Amino acid sequence: MDCERETTSQHYQAEQGGGFGPVCPDETVLLAVFQSTAYDAALQRLEPKAFKPSQLKNFEFSVARRAHTGRSDFDEYVIAPAQRRGDPLIGIASAQVGSIKDLMFVCPDTVPNLVGRAVCLLDLVEQFDHDGHASLGYSESQYELTEKQKKNVRARIHADLADLFGGANPIDQVAFGS
Repeated sequence: MDCERETTSQHYQAEQGGGFGPVCPDETVLLAVFQSTAYDAALQRLEPKAFKPSQLKNFEFSVARRAHTGRSDFDEYVIAPAQRRGDPLIGIASAQVGSIKDLMFVCPDTVPNLVGRAVCLLDLVEQFDHDGHASLGYSESQYELTEKQKKNVRARIHADLADLFGGANPIDQVAFGS
């Protein structure tokens, strides 16, 4: 089964009842777009290379669950650390979780063609994250692909993710949760 870890909480305090549980299809996730993020300012949209394979491979591509992330937490846990590194915020991109979970990949280099979920979205919250943190990562069904096949499939996945997240809005135009 693809994305089996999505069905249970990955919050570090889940056993004590911490966290908000698995990320649901009707949620929206937010992505901070910084100056260092691959972003086409002329087209006002994320570029596929904004989705780094090393981060997706290790479920280290961070997003925030809008309903469970207040503006103050977003400022403290997401924006402030980047700005301390000299990386100013451009804006906030967003995507519907259901659309992310619906992304599929097709590997035409296999017989029959291998088809599977493109990415998984986990409520992966570690000790120093905010409770609304979530992480994107490649689905397990890609494990059996060769490196060449992964490279080709993942280029399409990155383009699909860029399409879903689209452009960045000014932070003052973004609705945050509580």
